Amino acid sequence: MKKTYYLIIIIFLYSVFFFVLEMHNFPKIAAKVKAVVVPSICVFYIIDLNNKLLFFKIFLILFSITDLLIFTDAFIPINFKYYIGNTLYIVAYIILIYSVVRRVDLSKILTEFKLTVGVLFLMNIYVLYALLNVDLVLESSPLISSMSSVILELIYNAVTFILFTVSFLNYLYKNNKESLYLFIGTLCVVFSEVIQFVTTYPSNQKLLNTACYVLLVLGFSFFYLFASLKAVGEQEIASL
Repeated sequence: MKKTYYLIIIIFLYSVFFFVLEMHNFPKIAAKVKAVVVPSICVFYIIDLNNKLLFFKIFLILFSITDLLIFTDAFIPINFKYYIGNTLYIVAYIILIYSVVRRVDLSKILTEFKLTVGVLFLMNIYVLYALLNVDLVLESSPLISSMSSVILELIYNAVTFILFTVSFLNYLYKNNKESLYLFIGTLCVVFSEVIQFVTTYPSNQKLLNTACYVLLVLGFSFFYLFASLKAVGEQEIASL
């Protein structure tokens, strides 16, 4: 677990660099600092937590690859990178969703939490509708100018909120530390994603970018804690 302390130090240094760059109006460099956070967590996860969470590992790798695409501006056209990046994020989230769903009894959840499932479903529909609003989606990116990009954004948002719903129901079903860390991590990441839709307003740019960064770091830190507990649990089972 000594490697975990090294990871904490590295994330702390990244955070200091990010905040300094944001405060001194270097958003492009700050974005690149942000882009190496998840890959760093991924590397430490693979090195320090050698467990059997294959799908979680794939999720981290795909997310890391997508984040690192920011360093390919000189080689990959921005429109192509937009579609490839969002598609990889979608696939990564779907894999994480599958890794959660495969460990729960869906029929039991639907039976015991009918009202909760219904409320979450309606909430997701409402939020997705809100994110399709011109102020939050169609005007938030110059890339969103065609039907295909609108559909891609809709799928991306839908998958994100499905992940939130699944992680929350998983917590209600299992009610343990592992599921709690997974849910908190998912909640932070989802809020981080939502905040990205409103980072085009100049008056709040720095604050929103900072909030987005903090939530991303918190989210993947809780994912790391979730994986750590899983690793301990697997070792205890293997020793029996």
